[in-house]
Amino acid sequence: MKRANVSRKLTLFFLTAALLIISNCGGSIDEDKAVKIYVESAIAEEQFSYSADSVKSRKGKILKKYQTTRQDYEAYLKNLEYDEEKWASFFKRADEYLTDLKKSEAIK
Repeated sequence: MKRANVSRKLTLFFLTAALLIISNCGGSIDEDKAVKIYVESAIAEEQFSYSADSVKSRKGKILKKYQTTRQDYEAYLKNLEYDEEKWASFFKRADEYLTDLKKSEAIK
């Protein structure tokens, strides 16, 4: 009986630990950072549409600038798929960031 009880406690411990780890995955990127990566990547795709290598290189520099990985960025976007309010907030902020870049003439 004690073995079964210990086994249940260990199982519960590992499940809890796994859930905590999973819930913290993608935590290294916040909405502000993701918005900037999204907008700057879209600009790079438009500016360098003639060269896939240039787009890839520029996107790599953008990710490095914001100290994140492609996997973390994609995981963040994937998490948005299931929350309509977060998507709306994300795209509103992306539009605002793009507008700010245009106003500051960082892009034309």
